[in-house]
Amino acid sequence: GEPNLIIVDGGKPQVSAASKAVGEGIALVGLAKRFETVVFKKGNEFKEARMKPGPALNILQRIRDEAHRFSRRYHHKLVSKAIIGK
Repeated sequence: GEPNLIIVDGGKPQVSAASKAVGEGIALVGLAKRFETVVFKKGNEFKEARMKPGPALNILQRIRDEAHRFSRRYHHKLVSKAIIGK
């Protein structure tokens, strides 16, 4: 089925772009690195909430960090494939 929540890495520009792609009906938030701020769109407005240290922030940071690791591995795989030709 469809996801209940999508988390994007970034602030207003990333959440805005993702919301255009996703449309309505799915909760969408961004985690901006600056001050570990959660960004979301409510109606036509963007809202920001600064995260307090604790379990909720920790899980969002771990999700973001894993997404970064995944994208770096994929990028290295593509570069290696281009260089080696396999």
